[in-house]
Amino acid sequence: MPLSNPVPQYSVSEFDYTGSTQTWTKPVYGIRPESVVEIILIGGGGAGGAGLAIASGTAASGGGAGGGAHYSRFVVKASDLAATETVSVGQGGQGSTGSGAGGGSTTFTKNGVTTFAAYGGGGGAVGQSAAAAGGGGSAGHAGAGGNSTTSSNGTGGTGGGAAGAAASSSIYAGSGGGAGASGATGGTGASSGAYGPTGGGGGGGVSTTPSGQAGGPAGTRYGWIAGATGGSGGASPAIGTAGAAADGREGGNGAGGGGGSSNNTTSGARGGHATRGGGGGGGGSCVSGGAATPGNGGNGGNGYAIITTWF
Repeated sequence: MPLSNPVPQYSVSEFDYTGSTQTWTKPVYGIRPESVVEIILIGGGGAGGAGLAIASGTAASGGGAGGGAHYSRFVVKASDLAATETVSVGQGGQGSTGSGAGGGSTTFTKNGVTTFAAYGGGGGAVGQSAAAAGGGGSAGHAGAGGNSTTSSNGTGGTGGGAAGAAASSSIYAGSGGGAGASGATGGTGASSGAYGPTGGGGGGGVSTTPSGQAGGPAGTRYGWIAGATGGSGGASPAIGTAGAAADGREGGNGAGGGGGSSNNTTSGARGGHATRGGGGGGGGSCVSGGAATPGNGGNGGNGYAIITTWF
């Protein structure tokens, strides 16, 4: 006996970060009174903080990692939306020689008024002398994750966001970025739920020996999908591994932390760059007094929007 309900028809529009607003156009044909529009938005991930150049014999932490953005999903009646609506996709925070920048929000309008949003993750702190470097907080459904510029972790965003180095409490929130640990391997990014982007791994520190330490790995997703690995430390430190590409409609992955250098002639390694709302990795530290420079923090993953009209 044939099924009484046919397979639903749908139309999909995807939007990546472009640096300017974009326009979604409601399909002209096929809209019925019961048609709905599914709006999935992902904010930009926070950037990792850079490492620190430290005098030989003093311990330093690598940069703290960026926190994951929020994944937001809304379903509205197609008739409640205008013929065109505005989409703004948030940029991932950009890594630099200092503390990482927070990611931007991704928004969608309803009848021309910004109504739906996914907030960005917080940036991680620059490496600290004889102290940890805080990781960026993840975004909640009602607010961005907090940036860190000191040894304290960034706060979680309003509505379920996690503090730096902390796991998310919902399937949609991202996770906090890993802290940079003084004189030790960078901290691991925290785990996120089913859809939320993960935080990055902290940068590798420098011990009192001195010895360059490895960067930390990014957080896991679903509790079992491993995050990007951190770069090795030592005489030839490695850049943190970039976040893996996001699957389908899910949030992206944080990046690994860069390795720390054990001398003043070799620079610390840059943190890895994240994907689709994930947190950037922290940069590795190095010994001062020579040509070596600390590694920059990695960039947070850019946001994303996918709008599906179900006829």
